[in-house]
Order: sequence, then C-alpha cells, then structure tokens
Amino acid sequence: MSAATLFTAIAETSASLSERLAPTVVAIGKGGRGSGIIIDTNRVLTNAHHLKDNTTSVHFADGRSVQGRVIGLDPTLDIAVLEVDTANIAASIWAEVGPGIGAVVFAASRAGAQFSLSHGFVSAIDRTFHSPMNQPITGAFEHTAPLRQGSSGGPVLDLEGRIVGLNVIRESDSFALALPTSVATRRRIAELSGVTAEAKESEK
Repeated sequence: MSAATLFTAIAETSASLSERLAPTVVAIGKGGRGSGIIIDTNRVLTNAHHLKDNTTSVHFADGRSVQGRVIGLDPTLDIAVLEVDTANIAASIWAEVGPGIGAVVFAASRAGAQFSLSHGFVSAIDRTFHSPMNQPITGAFEHTAPLRQGSSGGPVLDLEGRIVGLNVIRESDSFALALPTSVATRRRIAELSGVTAEAKESEK
C-alpha cells in the first residue's frame, strides 16, 4: 500500500468514526477536565483521577449536562464507572485483542460540546505508569495520536472503532500512554459497572 493510499484510508476512516463515535464520547466535570466513553446503558467509563467526590457532571454531544454518580471505582487501575442517564445512545464495543507496535489507533475526547478525534500509531507496549494511589500499573501502551487537555479518560480505538484502551497520561506533545482494555481489565470494568462478565456473555 502506498503512503497516499494509506493516508486516504485513514482520512476516510476518521470521518466515518467521527460520525459514529461522537455521541458516545462525553466530557467529565466542570470545564471538561476529562473525557469518558459510554460502555453500557447508563454507564460511563473514565479515569479515577478526574473525580473529586462521589458525583460529577457529564456533558453529552446533544448539549445535555447531567450529574453522574460514581458506582464503581478502582484507583489502583485509575478507572471509574459513573451511573448517568445516557438516553438512547448506543454503547461502544470492545476489541478482543490489544494493539501491537505500529498499529494505527484513534484517540477520541470531548471538551464540552467539542468532539475531537486524532490518529497515530502505537509506538511502544508494556509501559508502566503510576495510579492516583502511586501504585505502578504495567502493560500500558504508548501511542502518537495527539491529545489536547482534557483527553484523558477518553477511548483509544482501532480501525474498526472498537475500544482498545483508555487514555491516561499525555507524556508530551508527541506521546501518550493508554491503559489497554485487556480481558482482565474488561472483567474489572464489568464488575464496577454492576454487570458480571458472565452476564454480558449470556446476552450475546
């Protein structure tokens, strides 16, 4: 595939993903201090470090601003699940396999009404970062999709628009770290959401 063909494909995929994913990505907190992603009916996933107490405002693409309630929190993984009225917005889906070095990824975020989608490549895997509890979290991947302020907590997606990670840290203007949504992490998110992994499997 030529470079021109590759970038044309990325541009077309970006346009398609933006239209499909924009409603599922939310802004978290006053002033949009972070982002989040709808993962189930009335369930939003974000970073734990965005929370100041047991409630926080969630801002949707349609202009709604709704108070969300923390129902699941795991500071050791820097993840939190909020219960909030997601109306009829369809949830995003998970990728079964995480990205390898060189994979094309897309990073989505929302600052108030403004949705943002950038693309880049996975530049490293098995990175380590520290949780809000100052505990090391291993297995993160590094990517080059540009992130603006307030992007952490937003999803990292593959070419099919499936969630492969959750942005955690913007290391510089060029690199960011994301928590991969591995089987173990998805199971933990399901527990925090009040839905067991077995129950989700039975729905398929």
